[in-house]
Amino acid sequence: MPKRRRSSAKPKAPLPGAGKKPTPRLPKWVIVLLWSVGIGVLTAAALLTVAAAILLSPPPAPMEAFSAEDAQLQQRILSKVYGEVFNRRPPVEAQLRLTPDEMNSVLRCMVFTVSAAEQFGAVDPALAKMVRSGHYTYRAGNFTVELPVARLAPWLFGGTAVLRLEGFPAKYEGKFDLMLQSCRIGKFSLPAGEVERRVNREFAEQLRREDMLCFDRAVKTFEAQPDGSVIVVYRPPELLRLLVGGKARK
Repeated sequence: MPKRRRSSAKPKAPLPGAGKKPTPRLPKWVIVLLWSVGIGVLTAAALLTVAAAILLSPPPAPMEAFSAEDAQLQQRILSKVYGEVFNRRPPVEAQLRLTPDEMNSVLRCMVFTVSAAEQFGAVDPALAKMVRSGHYTYRAGNFTVELPVARLAPWLFGGTAVLRLEGFPAKYEGKFDLMLQSCRIGKFSLPAGEVERRVNREFAEQLRREDMLCFDRAVKTFEAQPDGSVIVVYRPPELLRLLVGGKARK
């Protein structure tokens, strides 16, 4: 039998992709949904970062340490006031004038006194902690108070939301009036007028308490002068009632 000749034609190469299973494609609506979620997450992260940069900052700087000069000023003020309060014939009214430097010394005395009172259980620990963590300064008829209101992640822009108030708590003609120049948390400004109204309203509510009524009568005026000094006019007889825990007059 004659042998078959092998065909000289080369076998055809398989077409690209032949024999492979087709790759399933995601529906367009799924792709759009995933893209939208990704954009939403990135936008939320950006907004949170911006909000943190606006609201958070390092905690307030610590107050200067209570010094011997502060203790001497505190002693002079107490000697003057106690001498008038416990006098057989106390004056109806007395006056105390403090320079800006002396006013800042009084603020340091305040922080030291609160810390000392906490050791004897005379001050609520939460209140003492809040006072100690704040920073208080007085300049030219204006107080600046910085208080940490929330501590978050310390690695994020300082991690503390700090409330900063600038103003003066004046009392004139028997009326307390907090006059705020600015109020903000971090770099975010709050409406000073609204905060003023709320604080004044809260103070008016507190004045209904018997001990606060006595304190209100004891301090007649608290005013800043053009040179930056502060004048306090007080009533020694009312201070005596407050110190000995007597009942306020009806």
